Amino acid sequence: MQQTADSIARIFYMPSEEIVNLHFTIKNKVLDYYESGYNEDNLNNAIWLSEKAVAISSLVMAAMINKHKHDCDEYLRIMGMPHPGIKFYYPAHPVAEKLIALLEQQGRIMQAEYVANKVASEGWGCGKYIELSDL
Repeated sequence: MQQTADSIARIFYMPSEEIVNLHFTIKNKVLDYYESGYNEDNLNNAIWLSEKAVAISSLVMAAMINKHKHDCDEYLRIMGMPHPGIKFYYPAHPVAEKLIALLEQQGRIMQAEYVANKVASEGWGCGKYIELSDL
């Protein structure tokens, strides 16, 4: 857990690929805590990591878009033709969804609404996409 906290603290100095990898590391750890069975430590760790994931979600979204653009540019450079996946589809944020549900179960409705509004304003799970030409 300390290693994840240290990585989060360095996020502003990370390249896009590392930020995206950190996002998925946090996601996997949160899901592991939820799946490990209910006890107070697992729940507290899951909540703490979920809150961190939401706190950095705008940076993660920007990094995901940058990484996708970089990958498509590299494909063009190497293959000499455009990448077939030139659209970036906004992904869901399952950690935020779990946190929202948990906050609602705990009666912390205002916090749940804040999280829901934050991730929605960043495009998470909106079902939309952007064209690389729009970047």
